[in-house]
Amino acid sequence: MNGSPIEIDVWVDVYDVIKAFNVTSGPMQHALKKVLCAGERGHKDLLEDLNDIIASVEREIEMVKEGK
Repeated sequence: MNGSPIEIDVWVDVYDVIKAFNVTSGPMQHALKKVLCAGERGHKDLLEDLNDIIASVEREIEMVKEGK
């Protein structure tokens, strides 16, 4: 491959991705869903989704520190 972008037309269910990568934490699942579709779902813009991603990851960090 020469580094050129490849256009593909594939639809993948985010829950299949979560299952395939064994993402079991609620906050990380939420962050992943937002990352995959940031700003594209219609009711929140990109900045709002990015802030939600940060909040979810920060919650995951808290949970790890708490041993949950």
